[in-house]
Amino acid sequence: MKDEKYYEMYANAYDYEERRETGKRIKQACREAGFKLVDIALSLGIDPKSFYKIISGEVECKTKYLYEISQLTGRSTDYFLFGNEKSEGLEDIVSICQDISVKDMKRVKKILVAFLDQS
Repeated sequence: MKDEKYYEMYANAYDYEERRETGKRIKQACREAGFKLVDIALSLGIDPKSFYKIISGEVECKTKYLYEISQLTGRSTDYFLFGNEKSEGLEDIVSICQDISVKDMKRVKKILVAFLDQS
């Protein structure tokens, strides 16, 4: 299945260099949003030394922290992880959906309906 290969590719490629690039993007986004790094660390509830390990690439940033940083800075988690400035375009989404089974497409539809109801 296409999705398995996609995730497998990124899971295997997320090494020190990728963590370091993620850290750089987090650091830049925090500063652009007007936050001091120590303030971000404290708002995440982690020790500033631990946060500096994240932005230096020593350790991987947990998903929950990526999400919270995303909310604080207005940047997407996709941007932090992969450097993608924009979300995928409609053409990309349609292409991905062509490979989804009918059962999974129904699940996607339920998620989208729930998301739109909350907006």
